Amino acid sequence: MENSINSSLAIVILAAGGASRFGSAKQLAVHQNKTLLQHKIDTCCQLNQYPSYVVLGAAYQQIIAVTDFGNCQVIHNIHWHSGMSSSIKATITELGHHYDGILFLAADQLLISDKQLKHVIKAWQEQPSKLVAAKFEDEITIPAIFPSAYYEELIALSGDKGGKKVLLAHPNNLLSIDLPQAKFDIDFPEDLHKLK
Repeated sequence: MENSINSSLAIVILAAGGASRFGSAKQLAVHQNKTLLQHKIDTCCQLNQYPSYVVLGAAYQQIIAVTDFGNCQVIHNIHWHSGMSSSIKATITELGHHYDGILFLAADQLLISDKQLKHVIKAWQEQPSKLVAAKFEDEITIPAIFPSAYYEELIALSGDKGGKKVLLAHPNNLLSIDLPQAKFDIDFPEDLHKLK
């Protein structure tokens, strides 16, 4: 996408994990005739003024074969087995010098809609130096936007540590958005059945 370099924000779907608790490629689990990953890609495509990306790792070839990425570009994380931090590092390495902020969300956050993402984005656009994150109960989580000032801290993460560590390290510059839907993600096959 030629215009992506001029955009201030990228949306990144984290979908590289091995889903050991789920027992198979969770990204390809089906809900309402679409895979979890396809649901999330389609959600992000509704926000077509922002370039979107998906980070893949485990089951890469399987996912590529059956997914319609639309305008969503793929970042291949060959180090996915090292944990969530490897996907964040792969993203910052590839995109960091192009964008003022990056919005991360998870492929299995099935209840997060484009409307809710717009709410998070609007809050960041009003205060672009702030970290902006979803909140449910007392938990801070993704979807979250990290301004470029925090990219170095994201790169320094290791293991299965996600961006939450960075968010919690800066409470005075963190804007939290009430998003109860962020609580629900898919860890086990029975989690999908709860939605039926």
